[in-house]
Amino acid sequence: MKRVGARGARRRVEWETAKAAHFAEHPTCQASEYGLETECYGVRDCHHRTNRGMGGGHDYGDYITLCRTHHDWVGAHPNEAKAMGLLISFWKVDQDETT
Repeated sequence: MKRVGARGARRRVEWETAKAAHFAEHPTCQASEYGLETECYGVRDCHHRTNRGMGGGHDYGDYITLCRTHHDWVGAHPNEAKAMGLLISFWKVDQDETT
């Protein structure tokens, strides 16, 4: 198992705290709010709309609750997910902030 330093452990606690607060406010899958009408299955995930690998973070407004089925769908259909607002391009965020 990989050892985690103090900073990594602190970030993990921050993320788990933020995720718990988000799930308390949004306990069920929010996919229907974005136009996905398929049935929900699986555990719930906290989905980052702006990919963390592309500069997104743990900002409260950046994530939504999705069931595992819808979370997997977003990963498999990124173009459709972007059009629906389930994914936000990091570059789009930069453009919006500078205009």
